[in-house]
Amino acid sequence: MKDPTRQLHNAYYDLLQGAVVVNHTTIPVYKWYKPIDDTAIFIGLTTMEDRSTHDTYIMDVQQEIYIQYKLRMDDERDTAEDISDEVVQLVVAETLMTMSDFDNIYVELSSVESFDEETTDSTIYKKELIFKHIIAEKNG
Repeated sequence: MKDPTRQLHNAYYDLLQGAVVVNHTTIPVYKWYKPIDDTAIFIGLTTMEDRSTHDTYIMDVQQEIYIQYKLRMDDERDTAEDISDEVVQLVVAETLMTMSDFDNIYVELSSVESFDEETTDSTIYKKELIFKHIIAEKNG
């Protein structure tokens, strides 16, 4: 039995890096949260629950993805929503995310939360997307 966390983070990074383009701008992706005051996508916390059987290692996984968009004007929230839409479309297209030691059996968007964070010179609009995966360790 292996820990899928690193492979899942790498799969998200490989899937999203360079692929989320909104208004002709490629949105940067980070494997872990880092405190920046700009538009970005962060791969967040991973939580797992073991659903293994005697012959198959299966995990229910919840993966948090954070989208942060620096608002310069209030009407830019639509652009932040476009970033979120692109991330969701890429992640739920099950065939796009690959891992060397695990099969992604199922994925869905299970939760979305959004909020504003005021800074001294702007507002940061943040969204937390939680994806639910069922993954199984590959045999061999």
